[in-house]
Amino acid sequence: MCAVWTSKYEFLCVFAVGVSTAHFLLLFTFLKSVLCRMRLVLELDKLIWKLIEYTKKKARVENDILPSWSGSGLSD
Repeated sequence: MCAVWTSKYEFLCVFAVGVSTAHFLLLFTFLKSVLCRMRLVLELDKLIWKLIEYTKKKARVENDILPSWSGSGLSD
């Protein structure tokens, strides 16, 4: 399309294509970084939930063990 234009408009056509390409690359880079951050946030969210579940399980185990220790005579 640009080749059929006169040399007067070739610069404008090349400039427009260059600006469009630059905007596309910037938008692509921005979206890529946003998606990467979202993925990291989701991974962090999964990690936090795993930590919460681990803490709950550990608390249940400690609560099961503590009553058997309470009668051991340590407080006498």
